[in-house]
Amino acid sequence: VLQVDTRNLPSGEYRIDVFNVSGQLMSQKIINALGQIEAIPTAGLVPGAYLLRLSQGERVTVVRFVAQ
Repeated sequence: VLQVDTRNLPSGEYRIDVFNVSGQLMSQKIINALGQIEAIPTAGLVPGAYLLRLSQGERVTVVRFVAQ
């Protein structure tokens, strides 16, 4: 499980997308950031590198992570 900390984000609706390194969308989730930690399941991912994109409107953050 990958944990996304939303405690420092402005409240509101966010979209979380997980992509493999080839750019294929592996999963997506819509969350409401209310100052909590969101759990993103990674059990179905093949071990390797992935990108997590957190977006709200024009605000976008991309983070690389490794699933094991």
